[in-house]
Amino acid sequence: MKISITILNLLVKLCAEQPRLRWQIKGEFEESHGCMVYNILFYEYQSNKLKGQISFYPHNEQVISFRFAEYQGIKPETLIDLLLDLINYTKTIN
Repeated sequence: MKISITILNLLVKLCAEQPRLRWQIKGEFEESHGCMVYNILFYEYQSNKLKGQISFYPHNEQVISFRFAEYQGIKPETLIDLLLDLINYTKTIN
């Protein structure tokens, strides 16, 4: 699994904005396209409740789908754009 350092840093920053949040990355093989799909799962620390999920292609970091708590933004092209949007969103709810 190869994830850019920028994405990892943004995930750390997002969880720093939401201290009760943790993340996990899982890879899945999508047979219809013949390529990998990664899922970033966000959990609440104590309850292990799923708070969000981002699915993306690792080769170009294109976002396939996402949901994150009550965030109602539009789907951006890249994972970096989405993570930046989520960081800004979490700053407004704190």
